Amino acid sequence: MADGMDSFGREALFYLTVLPLLERSWRRRDIPGEPLRPDLGPAGYLGTDSVMVMEDLTRLGYRAADNWVQKGFDFSTVQQALRALARLHAAALLAQRLDGVDLAAAAPDLLKEHFFTRRPGTVGRRLFDCAADIVCDVLLPRLQPRLKVPQTKQELQRMRDLTRDLYPNLDMDKLRAEDASKVLVVSHGDAWPNNVLYKFDEQGRAEHAVMIDFQQARLAPPALDVAMYLHISSRQSFRDQHMDSLLRGYHDDLTRFTMERGLDMTKDYSWEVFLASMKQVTPLARAIAISYQHINSGNPDDMEAFFQDSEARERMLMESEARAVPVARWFDAEERYRQIMQEYVEDLLQLPRAEAAA
Repeated sequence: MADGMDSFGREALFYLTVLPLLERSWRRRDIPGEPLRPDLGPAGYLGTDSVMVMEDLTRLGYRAADNWVQKGFDFSTVQQALRALARLHAAALLAQRLDGVDLAAAAPDLLKEHFFTRRPGTVGRRLFDCAADIVCDVLLPRLQPRLKVPQTKQELQRMRDLTRDLYPNLDMDKLRAEDASKVLVVSHGDAWPNNVLYKFDEQGRAEHAVMIDFQQARLAPPALDVAMYLHISSRQSFRDQHMDSLLRGYHDDLTRFTMERGLDMTKDYSWEVFLASMKQVTPLARAIAISYQHINSGNPDDMEAFFQDSEARERMLMESEARAVPVARWFDAEERYRQIMQEYVEDLLQLPRAEAAA
């Protein structure tokens, strides 16, 4: 998936150039009672054109979340992931606003986009065009009888048109220019559960989290990471119950982290400004989420086979015809998959929620 996106170069840039700048600003003050932890990411010890040597966080007790697609997350696990994003974003604000670091000048590639872009021929364009094809040509025709919509060909075409209209907005240049907050931070760029390591306490509750795999790091509005993580990591019922608390928690953490270190963001990034930015990026997060989840939610044995064969993996990720075959098979065979896809399509197109068909 990384081919053509300069993923290694972007990750090396983050660990060798950006992270030291952020760490310097983040550690500018000792916070009473706060232990020394990998708050912003694993340390990068050595980098060359082809090799990165990084801190092994598993030795500190961090691990990936198990089977999250099937089991989902509890509140504390999602909360800790958002707190990890708040630390990353706060460190960027401290570097820029207190320490005078021009991140765009220090790391110009943070403004170069290979993933959320509509430039023809780019990997990101191909990936998301393929995702749009799957939604329009595989999922919508199969889901229409389950949805609270008119059961007509005209309605199917209307939903397809709505879907096609959403994906051109996955354009970072446009998002940066139009964002309501006018605040840019170092954004993780690929904020979903596979890129988070957690430390759990003896009762199995997440007590700390750290972001990893900064292959899509960029300068972007903070809300994009937040919306992306929430829509990929959680089901609609979880968001209905917890969204307000999680958003308030993230915003409180961000402003607390900066305030503790001498920067007041309560005016420039107020709760109202954050919500306005969230409103703008949420439609994009919905499109990103279904693009990831119609693959992630598939049969685990099939997924393992795909990702062991590099050619099969590339075809599935880049070619609509190749991806359509397993998606159609999963949909036709598994009610669990049908229910998940129904939920994501209803969210994507903001349709009335229907009861899952038997």
